[in-house]
Order: sequence, then C-alpha cells, then structure tokens
Amino acid sequence: MVGAALSASDVTNLLTRTEGWVAGLHLAALSLLGRPAQSVSDFVRAFSGSHRYVLDYLVEEVLNRQPPGVQDFLLRTSILDRLCGSLCDAVTGGRDGHVTLERLEKANLFLVPMDDERRWYRYHRLFADLLRARMQQERPDEQAKLHAAAADWFERAGLASDAVSHALAGGDHERAAALIEQHSTDLLTRGELTTLLSWVRALPTSVVDARPALCISLAWAHTFAGQTARVEPLLEKAAAQIQLHAPSAAARDILGNIDCMRAFIATLRGDTARALDLAARADRLLAPDSFMQRSVIPYTQGIAYRGDGRFDESAAAFAEMVRLGEAAGNIWTISVGWYEMATTRRLQGRLREAMGILQMTQRLATEQGARHFGSLAKVDVGVSEVLREQNHLDAAARLVTNSLGVMESWVSPFDLMLAYLSLAQLRFAQRDWVAASAALEKADEIRHTHIVFPRLSSLTDIWHTRLALAQGHLQEAEAWVQTTQPGTRGPVIIQTAELITLARVRLAQGNLTAALQVLEMQESVTREIDWTGALIEILALQSVALHTLSQTSRALAALHESLRLAEPEGFMRVFLQEGETMRHLLQLGLREWTASEAPFAYAQHLFRCFDASSTQSPESTAHPGSVLVEPLSSREIEVLRLIAAGLTNQEIADHLYISVRTAKKHVQNINSKLDAHSRTHALARARELNLL
Repeated sequence: MVGAALSASDVTNLLTRTEGWVAGLHLAALSLLGRPAQSVSDFVRAFSGSHRYVLDYLVEEVLNRQPPGVQDFLLRTSILDRLCGSLCDAVTGGRDGHVTLERLEKANLFLVPMDDERRWYRYHRLFADLLRARMQQERPDEQAKLHAAAADWFERAGLASDAVSHALAGGDHERAAALIEQHSTDLLTRGELTTLLSWVRALPTSVVDARPALCISLAWAHTFAGQTARVEPLLEKAAAQIQLHAPSAAARDILGNIDCMRAFIATLRGDTARALDLAARADRLLAPDSFMQRSVIPYTQGIAYRGDGRFDESAAAFAEMVRLGEAAGNIWTISVGWYEMATTRRLQGRLREAMGILQMTQRLATEQGARHFGSLAKVDVGVSEVLREQNHLDAAARLVTNSLGVMESWVSPFDLMLAYLSLAQLRFAQRDWVAASAALEKADEIRHTHIVFPRLSSLTDIWHTRLALAQGHLQEAEAWVQTTQPGTRGPVIIQTAELITLARVRLAQGNLTAALQVLEMQESVTREIDWTGALIEILALQSVALHTLSQTSRALAALHESLRLAEPEGFMRVFLQEGETMRHLLQLGLREWTASEAPFAYAQHLFRCFDASSTQSPESTAHPGSVLVEPLSSREIEVLRLIAAGLTNQEIADHLYISVRTAKKHVQNINSKLDAHSRTHALARARELNLL
C-alpha cells in the first residue's frame, strides 16, 4: 500500500499541499506508486502541479476545457500570489477582472476566496503551479512585462512589499533597488530585517554597489542584525560613490548615515569617546527629517553617559530619542527610547519609575498594533527584570520566556542576549542551576559569533561566576578573577559590577577583610554618583561580611540603611539571595529595632518571604504549571489574538493567507503549549500568563 510508506509529517505535508482536494490526494497516491520508501518524503515536499498525473488531469479536465479568453486570463494572472479585480485588469489589460473572478469561483475553478467580501482571491496551489509552468513553457517573454504591471499596481496601492517582490521576479533590478531604498526605513522600524536582507541579496552586486543609498540601507540592516563585519565595506562603497558626485543635501545625509553607523559600532566596541565624536559629526550632516538615523545620536550618548554613571544625563538623552521617534511617528524608536530610559532608572535604583515607563510603553505598543513586533519584545524583558527584583518570579518568568518566542522574528543578537541573561538571572533566583547555565550558554553562543555591548559580555561573565559560587566551584570563580582583573577596565558601571562580584568571591573564600575593602571602596563610588541600586547591594553584602566577623552592631547599621533605601522601590531579591545569613540578620534586626523605625515592617515582610531554602518566596511555588515549557512563536501569538477576537479556523486561515489545516495546526500547538483542552481554556490560560 502507498500509505504504508507515508510518515505522519508526510501526510500533513501532502494534505497542506493539496489543500484537502480529494482528487489531488488520489493523484499524489498514483504518483507515489512504485517509488522506493526512502524517496517518499522528498517527493511529498516537492509535490506540485508539474507532476505528471496532476499535470495531465489539470490540463485535460480543467484548463483545456476553458474558452481561449479564460485560458489567457488564467495564464497571465498566474504570476500573482493573490488576485483582485483591478489588479487582474492591470496585468491582463482587461476591464472585467472582478466579474471574471466571480465566474471562476462559481465554476469551482480552483479559486480560493481570501476574505469575506470576496475582494481578494488566490489560486489553489497545485493549479497555480500548473499555470505558472504552462506560462513559463509557452510565454516566457511575457512574464517580465506582467510582473512590471503588477509592480505598478502594488506601488500605487501603497503595498511596497508586493511591489518589490514583483520587480525582483520580473528582473527589473533597478526598480526593485529604488523601491527598497524608498521603504527600507519602514521595514527596519517594523523589525523586518530578514525581509530587507533577502531583498537586497536578490539584487546583483553591481546594482547595490552603484547605489550609495542602497548600500546605506543594507548597512543599517546588517548593523541592527549584529553583522558588523559586513557594514564597513558597504560604508566605504557608499562614501566612494558620494565622492563621484557633486556635494548635495542627499550626499551630506548619506555621510551622516555613515557616521551614525560608525558611532553605533564604536559604542558596541566600548570606544565611547570615538562614538560621541562620530555622533556629533553625524548631527551636523544628517537631514533634519532623518529621524530614525538621528535617533542613534542620543542613543549613543545615553549609553555612554549611563556607562559613566551619569544617570540623569543618560535619561535626558533617551528622552530626546523618544522625541525624535514621536516626530517620525515611529513606534520602534519610541519604544527603544523608553526602554533604555527605564533601564537607566532601574540600574539607578528607581524601580517603580522604571516599571511605570515600561508599562506605558506596553500600552502604547498595544494601541498601535505593534505589541507582537519582535523588535519591541525587549520591553517585556525590562518589565521582567523589575518583577524579578521585586520577587514576582512567576510573572517575570512568563514575560521573559514569551519574549524569547516573539524575538524569533527579530534577528538582533543584542536583544536576544539581553533576554537570555535575564532568563539566566531568573533561573538563578529559582535555584535552577541547570536552566541558568543553559541560558548563559545561549548568551555565550551569541557573543562568540557577534560583537556585543561590553556590559552584556561582562554580565555574562559575572553570572557565570555567581553560578559557580552558588554551586561551590571556588576555583572556577577565582579563575575569573585572575583572567578578568575586575575593575581594571571599562566604564564605571562595568567596573563596579565586577568589583561587587569580586567581593562575593572573597566572601566565599572566607577572606572577609579583602571583601570589605572592595565593598567600602565601591560604596564611596556609588554614593558619589547617586547609584542607589548598587549601593543597596553593597550595604547588604557589607552586613553579611560584618555579621560573619561578629561585628553585629555595624552589620545591623549597614542592613538598616540598605533596607531604608530598598523599601520605597520594593527591592527584595538583593536580600533573599543572601540566604540563611541574611535571614538571621533580619531576625536580629527585628529584635533590635523598634516597630516605629522605617525598615521594621519591611524587614518583617522579607523575613516572612524566606522559605525552607531561604531563597524563594511563596509565590514562586504557588503555580507550578504557570511557566511555559516552550514559548509560543510569533505566528502562534498572532493566531491566539485572532482566536481572542472570535475568528473561526477558516477566518484565521483567510486572514493569514494560510490553509485551514495549517490554522488548525497552529491552534493545536497553542493548546498543547498552554496545556489547554479547548479554545476557551486556552484563552483563559493566555490571560493568566499575560499573553494577551
């Protein structure tokens, strides 16, 4: 039997390809007769309207029975992935496209409606394969003209993506290049890096090299994709082309773009002085309305100021980035600006302000229909960072794991590394050393293949060391000290983070005096620059070291100040992570302090949060099934939202231009991942997990 050689995936692929067409399944079965078992899967994947039985049937039973005019219409419009009346008229030169489509549908001529209004249609996949094969065989010289007409129509309709696709399919590379130049910024801001890169790769190198604006567009895509090695050659080609022409406003703008990208890459490399110089020069060259490019200038400044501990100047720079995003109506620039400002405030110790900024950004993205953009998923990571510190571990886990699923459509290594580092810290807080190590390994993979921000690389090493200490691997921790020489290079926030970790290593080794020396030095630094977030941790560690030295009075004084600073912002993990020693210190403080003292109630709250392992809060064990084992993909989240809107599987398929069977498969995957037994149950679980 034919079916004996078909695997479950083969059957699924065949059903998808034939779209449930019974005759098509029968023809596929005939085509499989006599094939060796090992070649069946390859055949199924390649099965199309060009296979002999399918071709014979469609030609003899369908195509040849149509009047010549209908045959001509079918062949000409076969170049289209979707059809509407006016588009068909543009391609065929006729005037009755909509009427013809209605007739074809009534005749059951392999035409599939894509919306309830019957405005858009598409051909059955196998039928489309046949028509295109026949068109290529009989009228190869006509296809370029037909694609050009389709590109014209889509461009007039404001559908740039389709216009570019048809220009490329028709071999009109110059037109495709012009369209890509015109719309590249929109693609970048929507996070469609993969689309932009695939378009440009479809162009001959000579076309790209001769167009400085196209070189710039491609260079921006590579910059945000972390493919920095490919950027400089493109910038040099663009600059060389500029030198061939007389100076102009457009040429100055391209030179400004070049300086912007070089400033960003200098920031990546940790060369903040060069980055700031290049950003200042770009500011003088860029056109006033080059808002996205101009936003890189305050971004570069904000990163540099934050690294130096100039937190208010950093926040002001990111506020300027937001202003530029608002001027351009660009949700990506706005969201990144708010995210970075929130990160600055979070590091500074202002958790509640950071959370307010991030939640406002989430609402704004939702209002603009951009919440599912992979490029904005870092905002949810930022929220999870605050939630983790405030000990809402389950909620933090849901957000960061979901963010990783959404980011699959966004190829930024910086954002992915940020998410994996956040996940590692979360698993560390949950004492899941294996999962924490796995997340750090993902971060390692990224930094070994891309240039990443120095702070991200430093954080990866720090959490490897923290994990080693938690597991008692003191030799591994000391090896990091010897290799890194903490505090000897980089901006102040990197040096301080490394030196706090050095103090942790010395504490674990029992060298309390050395640990206190490091902490006292960093206490002075953090007080000088008003870095409350780091100061809270330093004071907490000092209290642990002093208590171990039996200097109880000094230990409680340090803890008292740390709690006083922490309470208004809800810091908790910084204390809970210190385990039994901190639990005992809190107990001593509750005996020592009066109920009227500011930290007393907060110390009581923290003391109650210690469980048997001295690390987790009650919340982190209350809902064992509330964290997704496997995150939903961006497409599954899109389907989930359509389910929430009340759409049927057929309506979801039409909306997303997929088959009903594919839509059903997405729904099944969603139910499986959410551990739900129905649509209603899935929606309830999704709302519980903040996925909607």
